[in-house]
Amino acid sequence: MHSGAGRVLSLRMRPMSLFERGIVESSVSFGKLLMNPKQQITGHTDFDLANYCRAIARSGFPGITEKPAEVTQELLDSYLRLIADRDLPDYGATVRRPEALRRPLGTIGRVTAAGVYCGVNQAKKSVSAIQTNTSAARGCQSGWRRNATPRPIRQQ
Repeated sequence: MHSGAGRVLSLRMRPMSLFERGIVESSVSFGKLLMNPKQQITGHTDFDLANYCRAIARSGFPGITEKPAEVTQELLDSYLRLIADRDLPDYGATVRRPEALRRPLGTIGRVTAAGVYCGVNQAKKSVSAIQTNTSAARGCQSGWRRNATPRPIRQQ
């Protein structure tokens, strides 16, 4: 059995900006801003919140943004699997049950999406899902408890 050494290349990727993806036109020049930091900054875009949320959900990683939704989802799921299976062990972290790490990551993603698509109140309601998944993953009590000591009331 061959390890694959020399055949598999790992690349460091960073998400591209909306301008780099070709989704929007730049209305503010970073170069001009550096030349004159005190200049007035103005700009306008027709790129609305729904488009912005879709762009965030597609990740901004090169090679992923133009793929169909199903392929994008699989690539992003694979990326999360690699964090638990490879990245953390490469940094010396011991991950005994990678699925226990992936579960809260997925929950955090769903809560974030709930906040973006359904509003902050829905996201607040979903925080209990994070508690459930993280405490179940650790096998211990939830750390999200009310403080037994009341907060001092500021006198005016």
